Amino acid sequence: TNLQSLIAVLFMMLSYSTPLEALSDQRPTSRIFCAPVGVSLIGQFVVHFAALLSVLDMTKPFIQADAEEMAPDADFKPNVINTAVFILGLCMQVNVFFVNYRGHPFMQSLWENKSMQRLLAFTWSLSVLLSLDISPDLGELFELVPLPSEAYRNKLVTILLLDTLFSALVEYGVRQFLE
Repeated sequence: TNLQSLIAVLFMMLSYSTPLEALSDQRPTSRIFCAPVGVSLIGQFVVHFAALLSVLDMTKPFIQADAEEMAPDADFKPNVINTAVFILGLCMQVNVFFVNYRGHPFMQSLWENKSMQRLLAFTWSLSVLLSLDISPDLGELFELVPLPSEAYRNKLVTILLLDTLFSALVEYGVRQFLE
């Protein structure tokens, strides 16, 4: 529920974004089903899916498939896999808002929308802090377990950084070459 609350606040911040005073000569995309939107959607999906597969692959040695909490209908018990996937999911949600936010020439930019900018930075930083296990109390608040090793934590942070970087590069490339 903590994550859903943060995402709800991000949507609220998005709705409070204000339009620019002057109308732009450029027109917004007239259709949802067009090449730039499709390429961006597929590109970001591939980036996020690769990050998820990487996290699952590096977590396999720390999971027992026959463990009680791995049963589909078992009660929730925190473990390494749901901790890592939760942290990655938090980062992915922030990345989706960050890279898909359209500011100029129609709305105020993300840098002008200070409240949304700060909340995105806070939430992204939270995902990194949770990855590094700096505060056990913070992890307990989100029902996370300590991650297995420093090497695991460092690799998870690297995956978060790469997911952010490549998501932004996909969107930047689409805006530069297809719009």
